[in-house]
Amino acid sequence: MGKRILTPKIVSVTRHTSRPKSYAKLKSQTQVEGECTLAGPVSLGAIQQGTRHAPDHQKKEIAEYVEWQSNKGTNAPINVVHLEIVKSEVIFGKELVAWDVHTDEPGRWWIAI
Repeated sequence: MGKRILTPKIVSVTRHTSRPKSYAKLKSQTQVEGECTLAGPVSLGAIQQGTRHAPDHQKKEIAEYVEWQSNKGTNAPINVVHLEIVKSEVIFGKELVAWDVHTDEPGRWWIAI
């Protein structure tokens, strides 16, 4: 018999909105305080080099789901620019995986499947 692939069921979606109001200002500059230098936000390329590997088919399913949900009732399309697995746990024999998804419209979503 062939291998059966199960599509995960999305169990939770949460919009993450903890960016500071001054995020746009911080995005393009580095702040200096005394003898310490505080770096600005990390680029997505640098983040992608240090993330856990996830199968491409799972990334595609999560990206399609987020784009489908976030584009409901909008004029301009919203696209996923980065996604990564944040946490994976087995609870009562079922694996739950948490994803951190970034979109081109300033937004970040947490998806649990």
